[in-house]
Amino acid sequence: MTENDKALEAQRIAEQYNGIDYRSFEYEGLPPAGEPSPLLRIPEQTTLTKKIGNTEYTLNVHFR
Repeated sequence: MTENDKALEAQRIAEQYNGIDYRSFEYEGLPPAGEPSPLLRIPEQTTLTKKIGNTEYTLNVHFR
């Protein structure tokens, strides 16, 4: 699969899910979900931080 094929496939998937409404599902013991992130080829934010109770969790995201 070439880079162009990958880009076309990513574009097709983004268009396919563009009109679908976001629904959150309640799971016992989990905090409520925040706003969903839009589909992007290269995400703008690479560090995600969430505070649950007195603990702050940080996720560093790396893309290749």
